[in-house]
Amino acid sequence: MRQQEMLNEARKTLYQHGYENLEPIGDGGFATIYKVTSRQYREDFAVKLIDFSLDDSSSLPASFQAEITALTNLDHTNVIKIFNYFTSETILYIILEYCPGGSLKDYINKVGFIKQPVVLQLSQQIIRALSFCHEKGIAHRDVKPANILIDKYGRAKLADFGLAQHFNKSQRISILVSIDLIFD
Repeated sequence: MRQQEMLNEARKTLYQHGYENLEPIGDGGFATIYKVTSRQYREDFAVKLIDFSLDDSSSLPASFQAEITALTNLDHTNVIKIFNYFTSETILYIILEYCPGGSLKDYINKVGFIKQPVVLQLSQQIIRALSFCHEKGIAHRDVKPANILIDKYGRAKLADFGLAQHFNKSQRISILVSIDLIFD
């Protein structure tokens, strides 16, 4: 019954914020992703619904706050864009760019493998996104095909920053030294 109550609360809150047509598109460990349509812009967005009613604290859990903080500080072609976030009584809503191509995992499951020109292009885009994140002092910490989405132009988008962590300059130098040692 909790699932239906949550969906009713979500529909009502999303409608109040200008969104309609809640359509499920993905499920994760802590959240469910839906496609919604903005009434104002007549454009599709993804909304990540996170039920935090099970958490005992009155504040937003750290992993959800980390994702919001990371995404609001990152503006890059190959990083998923956040447009808004808000809460209702028991749900956190994160409004994100909608990627109709699904995840890289979905694509691999569908076609079996990715041909060389495409895999090189996607790899370069993912590396650019990670490099940008690291320049901004953010470590994604959960890079996998399920967290790489494909937008309407066929571009890779790094997504799901729930495990993201900020690091300072001295940590960055340590990471770079470690990488240099690996490639020597």
